[in-house]
Amino acid sequence: MTRTAPDATIVTRTGPKSAGAPLKDPYAEADREWTAAEDARARELAADGFEVKAIAVRMRIDQKQVVRRLARTVYGYSGRDILKPLGNGSGHRKGYEKEELDLMRSFIESGVAIEDVAARLNRSVDGVVWRALNHRMLPPGI
Repeated sequence: MTRTAPDATIVTRTGPKSAGAPLKDPYAEADREWTAAEDARARELAADGFEVKAIAVRMRIDQKQVVRRLARTVYGYSGRDILKPLGNGSGHRKGYEKEELDLMRSFIESGVAIEDVAARLNRSVDGVVWRALNHRMLPPGI
């Protein structure tokens, strides 16, 4: 009896086609384990005003993972379902209006909990965090 190994499958988790390309991990649905050094570096880059894509590229970590982690460590989110739209969900996958961004900045900079900001805007927490990071909207003390 001849035994053969199944064909190997090579999975590229972060293989950017060119330098600076966003990192996308199709297996990034589960939260990854972060080291203390990675946490500190991600927070530092966020505080320095880097956008999500830039943080992900510098750290070689999927953008979704960056948003999930910073939602917890920068914005204090403690819920489980970060992707679920809060409120009635009408804002899901819709661009942000200037008025929404202004309101979001006001809420975040005055210390309103990120899940409350998401609920008031009918958005998901990850969507609000992603947009907040890309527009340098940080809570007090960051």
